[in-house]
Formats: sequence, structure tokens, C-alpha cells
Amino acid sequence: MVMHTFRWLAVCAAASVAATAWAQEKINLTFNPEPGFYVVKQEVVGNSSGVVDGQSTTGQTRGAVTVEMSFGPPNAAGKRNVKLVYRRAQLEITGGRVVFLKYDSAKDRGKSKNPAALMYDALIDKVISATLDADGKVLDDKGLDELIDVFGKAEGKTYPVDSVERANYRKLLRKDLIEQCISPFPLIPGKPVAKGDSWKTTVTKAVPLLDIVSFRQTSTLTDIKDNQATIVIKATMAEESKSAAKSTAAGTVHQANITIEGTALMDVATGLAMSETLTQKGTISLMIDKNEVTMSISGTVKHTMVKGTYKTDAAKK
Repeated sequence: MVMHTFRWLAVCAAASVAATAWAQEKINLTFNPEPGFYVVKQEVVGNSSGVVDGQSTTGQTRGAVTVEMSFGPPNAAGKRNVKLVYRRAQLEITGGRVVFLKYDSAKDRGKSKNPAALMYDALIDKVISATLDADGKVLDDKGLDELIDVFGKAEGKTYPVDSVERANYRKLLRKDLIEQCISPFPLIPGKPVAKGDSWKTTVTKAVPLLDIVSFRQTSTLTDIKDNQATIVIKATMAEESKSAAKSTAAGTVHQANITIEGTALMDVATGLAMSETLTQKGTISLMIDKNEVTMSISGTVKHTMVKGTYKTDAAKK
């Protein structure tokens, strides 16, 4: 009996050592997408609440964009081409119990005169292409500037090359928009990592109303199973108006504090984020009717990527 117990303890100790060794084994998570087609869907839900002119106000925006993406093979330097085609857009804006806009390009394209709907109408089937480096960063793009003309046409306007309107659009239609379509937050660590390891990144994003902001992101590898890496994401953003004299223009944001947390599943072989689920919360201070108002915001971001081409009949579900 004593000998049996000793052997059992020895087996348990060996298993523990093996498990520890596996947990500490470092792997390279690199950007290596398999050439071919993928369908990306990104869904966003944003909630806001605050007090305006002594009245409590609430609002919600629900949006989704479906993109067909295709990667080309890498060249000797690791560079590759990527092409994005916008296939479907959905948007619903409500304030309290009032629905201001409910739009789905699969059913409503060409039927609404709402400015937002017209812009989404113009976006469908538009193509953006880019050259990516070995780490998935955009080196150059073709099609983002053309989108500005598409949006201008939808608004019945033209934006000259040196116009303020074109410059403002270009702030939002940046090259990293393509990278964020591949993954809302960067996940490649840039070094071998083991289970439990964390790495830090500064993420620059173009956010409507907030202009260009930086998120301080920490990513942690928590598990590897069935060729999928589970990565926990935590990001914070604290921005204050850089203008000494804060603007009183309506919609101008003076300060924002936002935190984002969530989990991503990365395909180990390709380095692609096959899913990300994120929650966000915080406050923003902005001008409404010449008064500074602080709004509480919350919401979710869901990103999914599947291999294959876009199918309209499946998209209607």
C-alpha cells in the first residue's frame, strides 16, 4: 500500500512538472493569414445617458458592418495585398423610445433619404485595397480617398483636395481603419509569449467626436487550446481637449475617459482574430446648446471572422 501511494505521488508530480513546462513554453504568434477570402462582421452597441437642460436623456446606437476580405500570398519580404469590399451595413439610432433611424442595406438600400442611410447606400460594394507589411501594418492604401468623394456625392457636395471637409474625413478614414477591420485591437505580441505573459501596446484610433485618440492596451495570453489562443484585452483612454481655449461649438468633446475590456480568440496558425468580444464604459464631456454636458457611455463591440466568401442569402438571416 505504501509503495502504491508513493508511485501515485510520483505520477502526480511528473504530470505537474509536464503541465508546468507546457504552460511556460513560449510560442510565436505572428501575422500569417492563409491566402483567400474571409468574411468579417463587426457589431457595435453604444448607450449614452445624461442630463440636458434639466431633462434626463438617453440614447442608443446599434450598428453592424459586414466586409468581404481577401488576402494575397506574401512576397519574399513578407508583404502582401489585402482587398476589402463592403457588403452590408446596418444602423439603428434611438433616443428614449423614439426610433430616429432603422436601416439595413440588404432591405432598405435606395429607399431612405436620411443622410446616414444615403452614405451607407454609397458604401455598399465599394472596394478598398492595401499593401500590408509582414506584421499586418498598412504600408499604402487605395480607395479611402475615393470614399470621401462617394460620401460627398451622397450628400450632394464636392470636397476639393485642400478643403477642411476633406481633411476632416481623412482623419476618420485613416490607413489603420483597414487594420482595425482585420482586428479591432492589435493582438500580435511581437515576441515569443507563454501562457500568462502580457504585452503592452499603444493603439491610435480615429473616433467620431473625439478625433484622434490613443488607447493604452494590455494583452494577456491566458490559454491555448485546439489551435486557438485566448487573449484577454484591457485598454484605457483618457483624453482632454488640447486647445487652451475650449471650443463652444456644438458636439465638441472637451474630455473623455473610456475603458475597454474583453476577450479575443486568435487562430495560432494564421495570427488572425477569429472573434473578439469587448465591453466599454466611461464618460465624455461635450458641448450641447452652448453648455458643457457630461454623458455616461457604455456599449459592446463584437468582431467575427470566418473563412469563405460573402453570401447574400445567408447575410439576410
